[in-house]
Amino acid sequence: MAFRSRGLPSRGCNKCRSKKIRCDETKPICQNCIRVAYTECKYRDEFERTWRIHTEKTVEKAVEKAAKRPDSPVCPILARFFYDWTTGKAGAPGASLSWLDGLPTMYENVNQGGLLHQSVLALAHVNHGKRCGDAESIEKGTKYYGEALRKMREIISADHDTSLRDVLASAVLLGVHEAFVDPSISPSGSWLSHACGASVFLNRKIDPSKLSQSPVDLQIRSMVFRQTLHGSLVSGRRPPLSLDHDRILDSPALQYVQDSTKLLYKATLLCSEWRSVLTDLHVTSDLDRLAKVAEHALSLDGELEQWERLLPSPFRYKPRPIAVSEATPDWLRHLLTSPGAPSSWHEPDGPLSEMLWRFHWEVRMILCQALLHTNLVLGSQDSSINPMRGREGEVESRLLNIIDRLCEACITPLIMASDKTSAAATGPKIEDIPSIRGYLMLHILPGVNLCLRQTVIRSVDVDLRDRRTWVQAMGDFVQFRLGFTKAAAEIDTIRLRKLPIQLWSFGSEDCWSLGRQESSAASEALAEMDGSFR
Repeated sequence: MAFRSRGLPSRGCNKCRSKKIRCDETKPICQNCIRVAYTECKYRDEFERTWRIHTEKTVEKAVEKAAKRPDSPVCPILARFFYDWTTGKAGAPGASLSWLDGLPTMYENVNQGGLLHQSVLALAHVNHGKRCGDAESIEKGTKYYGEALRKMREIISADHDTSLRDVLASAVLLGVHEAFVDPSISPSGSWLSHACGASVFLNRKIDPSKLSQSPVDLQIRSMVFRQTLHGSLVSGRRPPLSLDHDRILDSPALQYVQDSTKLLYKATLLCSEWRSVLTDLHVTSDLDRLAKVAEHALSLDGELEQWERLLPSPFRYKPRPIAVSEATPDWLRHLLTSPGAPSSWHEPDGPLSEMLWRFHWEVRMILCQALLHTNLVLGSQDSSINPMRGREGEVESRLLNIIDRLCEACITPLIMASDKTSAAATGPKIEDIPSIRGYLMLHILPGVNLCLRQTVIRSVDVDLRDRRTWVQAMGDFVQFRLGFTKAAAEIDTIRLRKLPIQLWSFGSEDCWSLGRQESSAASEALAEMDGSFR
């Protein structure tokens, strides 16, 4: 039998208790720990705090029962979720994933049973199930996911008092849930649908000038905006949002972030027109227009390169050679020593720098891939107007260099996680890698994989088979070790042969088509951007 203690232990964190000072009990980190930059702020398990004299069997049963309650203070599901999705670093407002750091506070203040509440529980359960091998958690997560979708449909179909912040945050979380459980990738698939749905909701429901300018709201909208740009680039679609929806705090330090966003947006408009020209080529035979688009792409790539040169040191990364030692765990050693593995990793100055470079390299990769395909099309027609004449080797070398950088960006978080835990007695474990790292890899690996399979390298003497194998091995790691089923997605390459540039071959019935978008609209918007940006 269990007996309740008369004198209950303090609710304070471990640091405040050791110093014998009053703790404000703020979670996950109290103000005293924040003030002294102490990051290991931990609280007693509430169940163990309130029960002192008990048999082992009683405790075992009670803790097991309490852990099954999603909102219980001792719930390991939420504890694992917040570990995996809160970075602990505050990024620049409106320009990083740092809004996720506010999830614990958002969850504490959320309406029980509301959209955001159900979305957090859906992702928390599937995250726990995938990372800890708990099939029951995955099943529960599916139920919460279904309830969240029902509430999302209600909100989108009618005026509702749910805050825009909750809707956008829920859309992002449900998209992550899909990455855990759905192995398919298609323009009409639910993974892209969540990001697209959030952007469409933002575009149709709210006037940009009336949007909240709080840091968290800016950060969430920025993430939705950049995910939308990513989907537009991969699918060759015009983005459903304007630049007005990506407002960030007015700061000189963020001018380079704003410039980067404008260039990324400009690239999506160009790719939309480019895809349309290539798709209609068998009807129009308009090689002059195709050559002009390619020339514009070369010019845009030059602007992106200039942005790199002008970037100040706080936004740069430091390349470091990869070194394998006896302390390197076997799971990481395999990825570092396999044929095709990168020779360097990056030491970023922070999450903002990491985010900027990943998007930057992806844009340049897709531009180079489209240029090389366009060169094949124009070259097969003996076209004298081909702007790629004499530049094929240059663009191929640039593409291979960019792929190297993206592969280095994939391996970097694994090396950093290994370094942080190498001093532990048990050594670094895969469990120490936050799930958010695997999710960020999903923004890189599918695109790199498609590029390696679709692109024909003719001028540079290189064998890409080892690199393809290594990228596949990274995908297997993200799938089997970090739990993201989406990493196993296989794209039907036969369907992509007609237009082998990422997912540009897919039809127009996907979520990115908000009615039929004529290529002239993208061309006009691009011309307008050229005038305002320069």
